[in-house]
Amino acid sequence: MLFQKVAIIGVGLIGGSMGLAMKERKLAGEIVGVTSRKSTLEAACALGVVDYGVDDPRQAARDADLIVFATPVGRIVPICKEVLDRIKPGCLITDVGSTKAALVGQLDALIPRGRWYVGSHPIAGSEKKGAGYADRGLFENRLCVLTRTRKTAPAALRKMQRLWHALGSETVVLSPVEHDRILAWISHLPHLLACGLITLNHSRLPYAAGGFYDMTRIASGDPVIWKDIFFSNAKEMRSCIQHITRWLGMMSNIMIKGDEKAMVRELTKAQKSRNAFLERHEGRVKNKRDPGAAQREGGDSGRKQAGTVIRKDLVVAIDGPTACGKSTVGRMLAQRLGLLHLDSGALYRAVALGVLELGVKPADEKAVAKAIQTMKIGLEQSHGEVVIYLNGENVTDRIRQARVSKAVPYVAKMPKVRGMLLKYQRSLVKDGLVAEGRDMCTTVFPNAHVKVYLDAKLSERITRRYDELKALGRKVTPEAVEQDVRERDMIDRQRTASPLRIAPDAKYIDTTRLSAEKVCERILSLCGT
Repeated sequence: MLFQKVAIIGVGLIGGSMGLAMKERKLAGEIVGVTSRKSTLEAACALGVVDYGVDDPRQAARDADLIVFATPVGRIVPICKEVLDRIKPGCLITDVGSTKAALVGQLDALIPRGRWYVGSHPIAGSEKKGAGYADRGLFENRLCVLTRTRKTAPAALRKMQRLWHALGSETVVLSPVEHDRILAWISHLPHLLACGLITLNHSRLPYAAGGFYDMTRIASGDPVIWKDIFFSNAKEMRSCIQHITRWLGMMSNIMIKGDEKAMVRELTKAQKSRNAFLERHEGRVKNKRDPGAAQREGGDSGRKQAGTVIRKDLVVAIDGPTACGKSTVGRMLAQRLGLLHLDSGALYRAVALGVLELGVKPADEKAVAKAIQTMKIGLEQSHGEVVIYLNGENVTDRIRQARVSKAVPYVAKMPKVRGMLLKYQRSLVKDGLVAEGRDMCTTVFPNAHVKVYLDAKLSERITRRYDELKALGRKVTPEAVEQDVRERDMIDRQRTASPLRIAPDAKYIDTTRLSAEKVCERILSLCGT
């Protein structure tokens, strides 16, 4: 244990992730979180981000061995002034702000003698915010910049390095000015450009696709946080903007002149730099996880080939709402691991099809309960594809009919139907499988080796469902699809039998801006690949 008491002032993504990671690694005796919002404190405590929470930073700072300022940059100095008289001798203080020059100078001047300050900036995070997105593995295989000035105590710097190494990060020590100059280029300018692309293309967004999504993802970041970053690093940002403007001017001239050689030269230079960056980054992460991997695999990328099985009886359970991507990811993951793909949604569709073909109304629970007594549902995997049987007949294609899609929500919420399929699904677990549905983690396979909850923004799920139906040739409108998705969500979450919810030990993954391949890779890492 490094610290007896840790106070994290600001339990958002970064502060919350620090709390989770420190608790998991037993680096602190107790962790107290600070935020002014009662709902945020309650969520942080419920998620296990902190041991308890308060809304008074002075109360949290009292007797703390480590104080972490994880608020927007503009709030750090005012809060520090507020708690100064509560900081005990020997306390170590840090912040996780994205700019340092102005901040470190002010904090160095404020912190009383006998208390130690070292600035930190973990190069990690996302456009998400809030304790709900906290991730105990956020800092693993990441770089954390520590700042050093003439006032930095060597012992304090060493202890801060120990903390970040324990959280899984590599550390590098820079001066505050060096930090701001580098981050202006690799973090702050890209964010500003992403905002510009979104703002200047508002009317053209309906035509945007994957590349534009990738380029502009970070524009979803918290405006308050980024306002503070831009203002506090304005000098370096101005220099970056001047340089990028000159480069864009040069590229414009190349296009106007039709200079093909110059264009290819510039694009090739960018391509090579990007590829070299990816190789260094992926190699560093891979070798950090397994130093002997490169020798064993002969320098290969380290990606497991299709059919590789970590353990014969491995069970991976995936839950999530409609159109979160679980079917695509489940199928891909099963192929990569060489396991059976259990598409539970397909089984419920088979039941719905059987009910309809018997002339039973899907909402008539008694009639459905009687009808399923004579049904035989089966699932097989042939050449990587799932085949669904109803009373011995292959109905894989027919279960995708529009009338079946409308009937499924009613049938799937019935306890008798869920009970019948529960037994069948558990009978398939013998040789391992990848199971995806809405209660795989919570009810069907509560002891699964790996549990994952996939989610996405409602607007993204509606778009995915609309695109899927259009590809099938269905005549649908965005409004109708939205109503359907909302109704399905309500039914799934409010049904009495195995409602959709996040298992406490499931890994939460937001797929809104992730490809199926990226999601698959994340789950594979949980499986030990």
